[in-house]
Amino acid sequence: MDYDFNVCKLCSRPSGRVAYLLGDCSIYVCAECGFHYTDHLDSAETVGRPVDSSILTRDVVEYIENGLHANAGRFDVHVSELSSVLQLEGARVLDVGCGGGKFLSLLASTGANSRGVELSDVRVAYARSRLGVSVDNYPVEHEFWQLHHEEEFDAVTLWDVIEHVNFPVETVRAISRLLRPGGFLLMDTPCRESLFHQLGVVEYRATWGRQHVLLSSLYSGADFAHKQILSHGDIRRVIEAAGLILLSIRNVAELSFPFESYLRRAVSNDAVVRMLTPLVQLARPVIKIRNKMIVGARKPRLLERPGLDS
Repeated sequence: MDYDFNVCKLCSRPSGRVAYLLGDCSIYVCAECGFHYTDHLDSAETVGRPVDSSILTRDVVEYIENGLHANAGRFDVHVSELSSVLQLEGARVLDVGCGGGKFLSLLASTGANSRGVELSDVRVAYARSRLGVSVDNYPVEHEFWQLHHEEEFDAVTLWDVIEHVNFPVETVRAISRLLRPGGFLLMDTPCRESLFHQLGVVEYRATWGRQHVLLSSLYSGADFAHKQILSHGDIRRVIEAAGLILLSIRNVAELSFPFESYLRRAVSNDAVVRMLTPLVQLARPVIKIRNKMIVGARKPRLLERPGLDS
Protein backbone atom coordinates (compact mmCIF):
# COMPACT_ATOMS: atom_id res chain seq x y z
CA MET A 1 0.00 0.00 0.00
CA ASP A 2 1.50 3.30 -1.14
CA TYR A 3 1.37 6.24 1.26
CA ASP A 4 3.31 9.46 1.72
CA PHE A 5 4.31 9.21 5.38
CA ASN A 6 5.15 12.89 5.48
CA VAL A 7 1.37 13.34 5.59
CA CYS A 8 0.25 12.81 9.18
CA LYS A 9 -2.12 9.86 9.53
CA LEU A 10 -4.10 11.73 12.17
CA CYS A 11 -4.41 15.38 11.16
CA SER A 12 -3.62 14.88 7.42
CA ARG A 13 -1.18 17.80 7.34
CA PRO A 14 2.13 17.35 5.44
CA SER A 15 4.04 17.78 8.70
CA GLY A 16 5.35 14.29 9.45
CA ARG A 17 9.11 14.01 9.97
CA VAL A 18 11.30 11.03 10.87
CA ALA A 19 12.20 11.35 14.56
CA TYR A 20 13.46 7.86 15.47
CA LEU A 21 15.18 5.21 13.36
CA LEU A 22 14.57 1.70 14.68
CA GLY A 23 15.77 -1.64 13.41
CA ASP A 24 12.82 -2.42 11.14
CA CYS A 25 11.00 0.89 10.81
CA SER A 26 11.15 4.64 11.22
CA ILE A 27 8.93 6.59 13.59
CA TYR A 28 7.42 9.76 12.16
CA VAL A 29 6.26 12.59 14.42
CA CYS A 30 3.84 15.23 13.17
CA ALA A 31 5.14 18.75 13.78
CA GLU A 32 1.55 20.03 13.94
CA CYS A 33 -0.34 17.58 16.18
CA GLY A 34 2.49 15.48 17.64
CA PHE A 35 1.15 12.11 16.42
CA HIS A 36 3.74 9.26 16.43
CA TYR A 37 3.46 6.60 13.70
CA THR A 38 5.67 4.14 11.80
CA ASP A 39 6.33 3.94 8.07
CA HIS A 40 4.52 0.62 7.63
CA LEU A 41 1.00 -0.24 6.47
CA ASP A 42 -0.60 -3.67 6.26
CA SER A 43 -2.23 -5.10 3.16
CA ALA A 44 -5.82 -6.32 3.51
CA GLU A 45 -5.98 -8.16 0.18
CA THR A 46 -6.47 -11.62 1.68
CA VAL A 47 -9.32 -10.83 4.08
CA GLY A 48 -12.61 -12.64 3.87
CA ARG A 49 -11.18 -15.89 2.53
CA PRO A 50 -12.46 -19.25 3.84
CA VAL A 51 -10.72 -20.52 6.99
CA ASP A 52 -10.09 -24.22 7.52
CA SER A 53 -9.67 -25.32 11.15
CA SER A 54 -7.03 -27.84 10.01
CA ILE A 55 -4.51 -24.97 9.93
CA LEU A 56 -4.41 -25.10 13.75
CA THR A 57 -1.11 -26.63 14.75
CA ARG A 58 0.00 -27.63 18.24
CA ASP A 59 2.35 -24.62 18.35
CA VAL A 60 -0.44 -22.22 17.39
CA VAL A 61 -2.81 -23.59 20.01
CA GLU A 62 -0.06 -23.45 22.65
CA TYR A 63 0.71 -19.82 21.77
CA ILE A 64 -2.93 -18.77 21.97
CA GLU A 65 -3.66 -20.60 25.21
CA ASN A 66 -0.37 -19.95 27.02
CA GLY A 67 0.45 -16.56 25.52
CA LEU A 68 -2.48 -14.68 24.03
CA HIS A 69 -4.93 -15.95 26.67
CA ALA A 70 -2.46 -16.26 29.55
CA ASN A 71 -3.57 -13.13 31.40
CA ALA A 72 -7.09 -14.40 32.12
CA GLY A 73 -7.83 -11.59 34.58
CA ARG A 74 -7.55 -8.99 31.86
CA PHE A 75 -10.52 -10.47 29.99
CA ASP A 76 -12.60 -10.37 33.16
CA VAL A 77 -11.69 -6.68 33.51
CA HIS A 78 -12.85 -6.03 29.96
CA VAL A 79 -16.20 -7.70 30.61
CA SER A 80 -16.54 -5.59 33.76
CA GLU A 81 -15.72 -2.42 31.83
CA LEU A 82 -18.44 -3.15 29.30
CA SER A 83 -21.00 -4.15 31.93
CA SER A 84 -20.45 -0.80 33.67
CA VAL A 85 -22.02 1.04 30.71
CA LEU A 86 -24.32 -1.58 29.20
CA GLN A 87 -26.71 -4.31 30.31
CA LEU A 88 -24.99 -7.31 28.72
CA GLU A 89 -27.85 -9.80 28.55
CA GLY A 90 -29.28 -9.52 25.06
CA ALA A 91 -26.88 -6.76 24.04
CA ARG A 92 -25.40 -6.83 20.54
CA VAL A 93 -21.63 -6.53 20.86
CA LEU A 94 -18.89 -6.56 18.23
CA ASP A 95 -15.30 -7.18 19.37
CA VAL A 96 -12.85 -5.88 16.77
CA GLY A 97 -9.51 -7.68 16.78
CA CYS A 98 -10.91 -10.46 18.91
CA GLY A 99 -7.78 -12.65 18.78
CA GLY A 100 -8.52 -16.18 19.92
CA GLY A 101 -12.03 -15.27 21.04
CA LYS A 102 -11.63 -15.49 24.84
CA PHE A 103 -13.43 -12.18 25.48
CA LEU A 104 -16.23 -13.22 23.13
CA SER A 105 -16.70 -16.51 24.97
CA LEU A 106 -16.98 -14.65 28.29
CA LEU A 107 -19.53 -12.27 26.78
CA ALA A 108 -21.56 -15.21 25.51
CA SER A 109 -21.76 -16.56 29.06
CA THR A 110 -23.42 -13.28 30.14
CA GLY A 111 -26.18 -13.65 27.56
CA ALA A 112 -24.79 -11.06 25.15
CA ASN A 113 -25.18 -11.58 21.41
CA SER A 114 -21.53 -11.23 20.51
CA ARG A 115 -19.46 -11.65 17.38
CA GLY A 116 -15.91 -10.78 16.46
CA VAL A 117 -13.61 -9.38 13.79
CA GLU A 118 -10.19 -10.99 13.37
CA LEU A 119 -7.79 -10.94 10.40
CA SER A 120 -5.48 -13.77 11.52
CA ASP A 121 -6.69 -17.03 9.98
CA VAL A 122 -5.30 -19.23 12.75
CA ARG A 123 -6.96 -17.12 15.46
CA VAL A 124 -10.25 -17.22 13.57
CA ALA A 125 -9.93 -20.99 13.32
CA TYR A 126 -9.22 -21.29 17.05
CA ALA A 127 -12.08 -19.01 18.09
CA ARG A 128 -14.57 -20.84 15.92
CA SER A 129 -13.50 -24.44 16.52
CA ARG A 130 -12.27 -24.35 20.12
CA LEU A 131 -14.56 -21.71 21.68
CA GLY A 132 -17.53 -21.84 19.34
CA VAL A 133 -17.85 -18.09 18.88
CA SER A 134 -18.88 -16.19 15.76
CA VAL A 135 -15.91 -14.48 14.07
CA ASP A 136 -15.55 -12.92 10.61
CA ASN A 137 -12.27 -12.05 8.91
CA TYR A 138 -13.35 -8.81 7.22
CA PRO A 139 -12.03 -5.51 8.65
CA VAL A 140 -14.73 -3.15 9.92
CA GLU A 141 -14.03 -0.77 7.02
CA HIS A 142 -15.07 -3.50 4.55
CA GLU A 143 -18.46 -3.38 2.81
CA PHE A 144 -19.29 -6.69 4.52
CA TRP A 145 -19.88 -4.63 7.67
CA GLN A 146 -20.58 -1.19 6.27
CA LEU A 147 -23.37 -2.25 3.90
CA HIS A 148 -25.06 -4.93 5.96
CA HIS A 149 -24.57 -4.03 9.64
CA GLU A 150 -25.15 -0.29 9.87
CA GLU A 151 -26.32 0.82 13.35
CA GLU A 152 -26.63 -2.81 14.45
CA PHE A 153 -24.51 -2.92 17.61
CA ASP A 154 -25.10 -1.68 21.13
CA ALA A 155 -21.34 -1.68 21.74
CA VAL A 156 -18.08 -2.18 19.88
CA THR A 157 -14.85 -3.01 21.68
CA LEU A 158 -11.21 -2.72 20.62
CA TRP A 159 -8.88 -4.26 23.17
CA ASP A 160 -5.27 -3.63 22.15
CA VAL A 161 -6.27 -2.92 18.57
CA ILE A 162 -6.21 0.79 17.64
CA GLU A 163 -2.39 0.84 17.81
CA HIS A 164 -2.31 -1.88 15.10
CA VAL A 165 -4.62 -0.43 12.44
CA ASN A 166 -3.41 1.45 9.39
CA PHE A 167 -5.52 4.60 9.92
CA PRO A 168 -7.11 5.03 13.37
CA VAL A 169 -9.58 7.74 12.35
CA GLU A 170 -10.92 5.69 9.42
CA THR A 171 -11.30 2.63 11.63
CA VAL A 172 -13.21 4.48 14.35
CA ARG A 173 -15.41 6.22 11.77
CA ALA A 174 -16.27 2.80 10.34
CA ILE A 175 -17.09 1.58 13.85
CA SER A 176 -19.29 4.62 14.47
CA ARG A 177 -21.44 3.65 11.49
CA LEU A 178 -21.99 0.19 13.02
CA LEU A 179 -23.13 1.59 16.39
CA ARG A 180 -26.76 2.34 17.07
CA PRO A 181 -27.46 5.89 18.32
CA GLY A 182 -26.44 5.90 21.98
CA GLY A 183 -24.18 2.86 21.48
CA PHE A 184 -20.80 2.59 23.17
CA LEU A 185 -17.21 2.25 22.01
CA LEU A 186 -14.72 0.87 24.54
CA MET A 187 -11.03 0.41 23.88
CA ASP A 188 -7.67 0.09 25.55
CA THR A 189 -4.30 0.90 24.05
CA PRO A 190 -0.72 1.67 25.11
CA CYS A 191 -0.33 5.27 26.26
CA ARG A 192 2.37 7.56 24.88
CA GLU A 193 2.44 9.56 28.12
CA SER A 194 3.44 6.41 30.04
CA LEU A 195 6.77 6.20 31.83
CA PHE A 196 7.77 3.27 29.61
CA HIS A 197 7.45 5.33 26.41
CA GLN A 198 9.21 8.30 27.99
CA LEU A 199 12.12 6.09 29.06
CA GLY A 200 12.31 4.78 25.50
CA VAL A 201 12.74 8.32 24.19
CA VAL A 202 15.41 9.03 26.84
CA GLU A 203 17.27 5.84 25.93
CA TYR A 204 17.23 6.72 22.23
CA ARG A 205 18.34 10.31 22.65
CA ALA A 206 20.98 9.56 25.29
CA THR A 207 22.65 7.06 22.94
CA TRP A 208 22.16 9.13 19.80
CA GLY A 209 19.87 6.44 18.42
CA ARG A 210 22.30 3.57 18.88
CA GLN A 211 20.09 1.96 21.55
CA HIS A 212 16.34 1.72 21.07
CA VAL A 213 15.31 -1.42 22.93
CA LEU A 214 12.32 0.20 24.65
CA LEU A 215 10.98 2.02 21.59
CA SER A 216 11.45 -1.15 19.51
CA SER A 217 9.28 -3.03 21.98
CA LEU A 218 6.50 -0.49 21.37
CA TYR A 219 6.74 0.09 17.61
CA SER A 220 7.47 -2.35 14.79
CA GLY A 221 7.57 -2.59 11.02
CA ALA A 222 6.24 -6.15 11.07
CA ASP A 223 2.81 -6.96 9.67
CA PHE A 224 -0.06 -6.29 12.11
CA ALA A 225 2.35 -4.90 14.73
CA HIS A 226 2.14 -1.53 16.52
CA LYS A 227 2.02 1.24 13.93
CA GLN A 228 1.30 4.06 16.38
CA ILE A 229 1.25 4.77 20.10
CA LEU A 230 -1.41 7.33 20.98
CA SER A 231 -1.54 10.07 23.59
CA HIS A 232 -4.64 11.28 25.42
CA GLY A 233 -4.84 14.16 22.94
CA ASP A 234 -4.58 11.77 19.98
CA ILE A 235 -7.46 9.69 21.33
CA ARG A 236 -9.61 12.79 21.76
CA ARG A 237 -8.95 13.82 18.15
CA VAL A 238 -9.75 10.33 16.84
CA ILE A 239 -13.00 10.14 18.82
CA GLU A 240 -14.09 13.63 17.78
CA ALA A 241 -13.18 13.07 14.12
CA ALA A 242 -15.44 10.00 14.14
CA GLY A 243 -18.36 12.05 15.49
CA LEU A 244 -18.43 10.26 18.85
CA ILE A 245 -18.72 11.69 22.35
CA LEU A 246 -15.70 11.01 24.56
CA LEU A 247 -16.85 9.77 27.97
CA SER A 248 -13.63 8.91 29.78
CA ILE A 249 -9.90 8.24 29.54
CA ARG A 250 -8.00 6.72 32.41
CA ASN A 251 -4.55 5.21 32.70
CA VAL A 252 -4.15 1.64 33.96
CA ALA A 253 -1.40 -0.92 34.52
CA GLU A 254 -2.12 -3.93 32.34
CA LEU A 255 -0.09 -6.60 30.55
CA SER A 256 -1.46 -8.29 27.44
CA PHE A 257 1.02 -11.16 27.65
CA PRO A 258 3.01 -12.91 30.39
CA PHE A 259 5.77 -10.62 31.65
CA GLU A 260 8.48 -13.00 30.41
CA SER A 261 7.49 -12.27 26.80
CA TYR A 262 8.18 -8.56 27.29
CA LEU A 263 11.55 -9.29 28.89
CA ARG A 264 12.51 -11.53 25.97
CA ARG A 265 11.94 -8.63 23.57
CA ALA A 266 14.53 -6.62 25.47
CA VAL A 267 16.90 -9.41 26.58
CA SER A 268 17.83 -12.27 24.28
CA ASN A 269 19.50 -14.40 26.97
CA ASP A 270 16.98 -16.89 28.45
CA ALA A 271 19.01 -17.31 31.65
CA VAL A 272 18.90 -13.55 32.27
CA VAL A 273 15.16 -13.50 31.57
CA ARG A 274 14.59 -16.30 34.11
CA MET A 275 16.64 -14.40 36.69
CA LEU A 276 14.94 -11.05 36.12
CA THR A 277 11.35 -12.27 35.93
CA PRO A 278 10.77 -12.96 39.66
CA LEU A 279 12.53 -9.72 40.62
CA VAL A 280 10.36 -7.67 38.32
CA GLN A 281 7.23 -9.48 39.46
CA LEU A 282 8.05 -8.54 43.05
CA ALA A 283 8.58 -4.91 42.08
CA ARG A 284 5.39 -4.53 40.01
CA PRO A 285 2.96 -4.04 42.92
CA VAL A 286 5.25 -1.34 44.32
CA ILE A 287 6.10 0.40 41.05
CA LYS A 288 2.79 0.59 39.20
CA ILE A 289 3.63 1.70 35.70
CA ARG A 290 0.32 2.70 34.12
CA ASN A 291 1.27 1.77 30.59
CA LYS A 292 -2.21 1.76 29.03
CA MET A 293 -5.33 3.84 28.85
CA ILE A 294 -8.92 2.65 28.81
CA VAL A 295 -11.20 4.83 26.70
CA GLY A 296 -14.98 5.08 26.66
CA ALA A 297 -17.03 6.88 24.02
CA ARG A 298 -20.64 6.98 22.87
CA LYS A 299 -22.41 7.60 19.60
CA PRO A 300 -24.74 10.62 19.88
CA ARG A 301 -28.40 9.82 20.26
CA LEU A 302 -30.84 11.22 17.74
CA LEU A 303 -30.92 15.04 17.82
CA GLU A 304 -27.91 15.05 20.15
CA ARG A 305 -24.76 16.87 19.06
CA PRO A 306 -21.24 15.68 20.01
CA GLY A 307 -19.61 17.86 22.62
CA LEU A 308 -22.82 18.62 24.51
CA ASP A 309 -23.62 17.03 27.83
CA SER A 310 -26.32 14.38 27.46
